[in-house]
Formats: sequence, structure tokens, C-alpha cells
Amino acid sequence: MRKGSRRVSLFDIFPETINEQDVTLSEAACEQGVGVPGDTVISLPEAQPADGAAGIISTVTDARKQNVPSVQTVCETETRAALCSLRNLSRILFFISILLSVGAVSLSICLIYYKNPVLLLTSRSVLQLYGARAGRYYTVCHQGWKPSHGWTVCRELGFNSHTMSSPVLLSAMSPIVLEAFAIVNKTDGTPNNLETFMSPVDICPTQEGVSLQCTDCGQASVDIPRIVGGTDSSLGKWPWQVSLRWDGRHMCGGSIISSQWVMSAAHCFVLNGFLTVSRWKIHAGSISLSTGIAYSVRNIYYNGLYSLETNDYDVALLKTTVPMSFSDTTRPVCLPRAYQQFQVTANCWIIGWGHVSEGGQLSPVLQEAKVQLISSQICNHSSNYAGQISPRMLCAGYPDGRADSCQGDSGGPLVCQEGGLWWQVGIVSWGEGCGRPNRPGVYTNLTEVLDWVYHRLQMDSEAT
Repeated sequence: MRKGSRRVSLFDIFPETINEQDVTLSEAACEQGVGVPGDTVISLPEAQPADGAAGIISTVTDARKQNVPSVQTVCETETRAALCSLRNLSRILFFISILLSVGAVSLSICLIYYKNPVLLLTSRSVLQLYGARAGRYYTVCHQGWKPSHGWTVCRELGFNSHTMSSPVLLSAMSPIVLEAFAIVNKTDGTPNNLETFMSPVDICPTQEGVSLQCTDCGQASVDIPRIVGGTDSSLGKWPWQVSLRWDGRHMCGGSIISSQWVMSAAHCFVLNGFLTVSRWKIHAGSISLSTGIAYSVRNIYYNGLYSLETNDYDVALLKTTVPMSFSDTTRPVCLPRAYQQFQVTANCWIIGWGHVSEGGQLSPVLQEAKVQLISSQICNHSSNYAGQISPRMLCAGYPDGRADSCQGDSGGPLVCQEGGLWWQVGIVSWGEGCGRPNRPGVYTNLTEVLDWVYHRLQMDSEAT
């Protein structure tokens, strides 16, 4: 494992190991197809355990981890027993290799060829729908668009809400070239599949597309440094920030993306086996670790490609048992849009209750610090992380290390402001030390894992 530290608090102070009684593999859940291929889902048991009883986790894994049925063969004579066993062993190994190959190929194909049926382009949130037969995305024209269509499309993204849709001039999308267009041809807004929802046209008659918002996101109630180099925040300034607590102890940060979904980092749950869902709580609506509204967790999902070794695909989603109540202090952040670019001069911030210095203590009050985005080319330079930064990662901070995330900030958001809204660009993931020169914080590049996020939300929405 690399030297880089994950930004989790108290893991070394309170080491945990998985109790074998707490973890079970549910074949029934696998057969029902609960998990997205390549993902892991951790769920509450159907019946809550009594106080002091061990919780049970149903974990769905990919085909490579499924149990292979044993092959029983009866040998006619004892002298042939050894040869028979050898032959059977060969058959079993061959069978396993076939399963592994098929599982790996299927997973790869699924991950490579899955196309999110809905795209929202740039900060204008211009709607595009994917046509599988043509193998391309179509920009949806505003002509014929109705509010009920917005509900349909938002459900495809896994959101049970639709806040606004409005016309937007397609000429404003330059320099992005839009080549395919479609008009909605359904009146009821409830198609079985989005491809039957639209009819391709040569060009939008009114030269207007649809700007779609599925959540009222990215708005702080306060106008705009112990994250290392940070300062105390104020209530309502970052209303999407939450504290994830294991048995009441703050472990990681997270961000609200809808009324029942919180985004965080996979390593918060995998690194030390903190997998019993009933022991996690989400605390929202406060800047103090001593207060906040607690919400129970129903499911935890993390990307099946997450690597403990490289920290790649470090993203997780938590679903609450009941919807969170939105207010001036509890609101969702905006997820980035396709082709949305944030410059190094963007107004970007990191937030968290993590250690105020390397080896220090957690901050009792939420901290904030302004940071600069750093290009992958610079971050991967030999003087920095020397090739360790994958396309699913991005760096932010300063060459002198004046502001950085630290232990306890893991899973929290890196946010940037554009068009008057706050957009989550990254998830606090890892780094070497805290606030060290030429060792900026490393974040999950949210744009690169967004298809997985929307697919996971959509799959869960269909299952409920």
C-alpha cells in the first residue's frame, strides 16, 4: 500500500475488525440483482436486531466473488481415487476459470458500454437523451416540452423531484458543438423507455433547448483558515456538509445530493471494515460536532472498482431511512454537469471537521479553506505525486501547503462556485501528510464517476 494517508479520523486510534457474525453473503439478494454489476451494497437487515445483538449485512458482489458449487464424483475403486480426485480438481479449476473469465468480461463490458440515458450539459444544465439504436445523444428541443416530462427524466437520473425546466438558447452552448436534436413525442410523460420518448429532428425549430433542474441545489443561505490553514465556518454557509458517525464518533464527511442521498468516499467504510450499517448515522444541519439532526442509514453503496491499493474510484453513496428535512441549514449541493469546466482560478473551497494540523486533533467547529485546482499534469510530476494520479482523481491546494484537507475530512466535498451556484467537483480522498509542500490534497474526480452515481441512484429508484 502506498505511503499516502487516507483522510479518515480515529482509524488508528480505534482499530476495528469485522466480526464474522456481522457479515453474511446473501445469495437471495444476488439472485434478485440488487447491486449494479461491480458494486457492493451494504444494507440494514429486514428486522432490526435487539439492543446488543449483532447486525447482519447483505453484501452483493460481482460474479468473480460468487461461490462455485462443488462437483461430486464417485470413484469405482480405491486405486482410481487419486486419479479421480485429480481429474475432478482439474474440472473444478477449469470451471472456476471459466466463471472468472465470464464474470470479468461481463463486468468490463457493463462498465465500458453503459451509457447514462440522460446528460445535463455545462452549468446551464442543457438536457440530452441517449438513443441506443443510433448510439448517440440528442439535444432535446424545448418545443413540445411539458413539466411532466421533467419528472420522467429526473426519475431516470434517480431523483424523485423536479424543480424547474426552462428554455435555453442553443447558441449559448458555443464552443460545444451540438449535432443531433429531438422533440418529445409523448404527452403523458411516463414512457417505458426514453428512446420512445423522443423523435429525432434536423434542428430545433425555435433554436431552444431544455434547461432541466432535478433538485434545488447549490444555494447557501449565507453569502460568501482548521481544515489545515482554514477558519471557522458559519451556519448555513455550506448546508450540504454532513458528519458521518460510527457509534457516535465522527469518522468522515459527506455531502447531501438529494433528500435521501449522501455522497462520501469508499475508503471510509472499506478501510477498516466499518460495514455494519446500523452503527452509522448522518448528522446534518450543524457546524458543530456536538449538535445536528441525526439520520439513520438504510444502504451504503461503494463502487466495485474501488482499490485500497491505489485509492482509485473512491466514491460511495449512503441512503437514509427517511428523507432529510431541507431548510436554510440543510440543502443539497449541485452535481457537476457534462463538459462543465472549472479553471484554476475558480472559487473553490474545502470543508470539514478534520485535524487542524498533521497529527493534531479534530476541530469541534466546521472549518473552511479556499484552495486552487491543480492540473493532473502538474500533480503527476515527479516533484509531486509522480504518476500516482489517475483520471478518477484531481488535486487541489497550494505548492506551499498553506491549505489542505486532513484526517477526518475524508468523504467531504471540494466545491466550486459558478453561475451563482455551488458545484461539487471532488470528494476528499487521500494525500501524503497534511499541508506539506508539493503534496496537495487528492480528491475523487466527480465528473469521471458521475455515470456510476446516476446509475446507482436509478437502480435503487427502480428497486423501490
